[in-house]
Amino acid sequence: MLTNSDDCGIVRPAAIRPQRSNRASKGWMMKKITLVAVLLGSAVVAVPATAAPLLYNFTATAANQPNFTFNIDSTPASFNTGPFSFMVNVQNYTVNGAPASATPGFTFYTPADGGGFNSPTASYFGQQLFSGTLVAPTLLTGNFTLFSNNSLSTALGTLSVTSAVPEPATWAMMLVGFGMIGATARYRRRATKIAYA
Repeated sequence: MLTNSDDCGIVRPAAIRPQRSNRASKGWMMKKITLVAVLLGSAVVAVPATAAPLLYNFTATAANQPNFTFNIDSTPASFNTGPFSFMVNVQNYTVNGAPASATPGFTFYTPADGGGFNSPTASYFGQQLFSGTLVAPTLLTGNFTLFSNNSLSTALGTLSVTSAVPEPATWAMMLVGFGMIGATARYRRRATKIAYA
């Protein structure tokens, strides 16, 4: 038993207290603060993933048909879902190079209803242009021949569906970000030496 005596000769039990190093506790506290900051930062920055936009370009082969283009996300939010179709909103709809209204939206059909889609300008029949369910469709890429009716006898034109390519500025920002992450990983603090005169 450890004891502690004073000048009067009275023996008292000594309290055993663990010694804490300020250096160790400060380091652990900094780790906790850093961990909390990273978790809060990631919660703030976390955003839902968005689908890649698809570019649709219809080139008419029939004389009375317009050329048009529009954009849709590859996994669009569908509405007005029926037994053989669903409707989606499109962006940047142009007809013969001029901006046009895409209201109320484009309707895509299953093969049971002729495939293809309806646009505000006309109806186009052909292959099914999506996979998955009508409630959660995934639009397909490729080249598709579209027809004027369900018998697929009169071709109206070709629909080309491609994924959007990021702009050069987007690529540059991504590469700079990777470079900064690499520089941060390589950075080491150097010991500071004090020279006394």
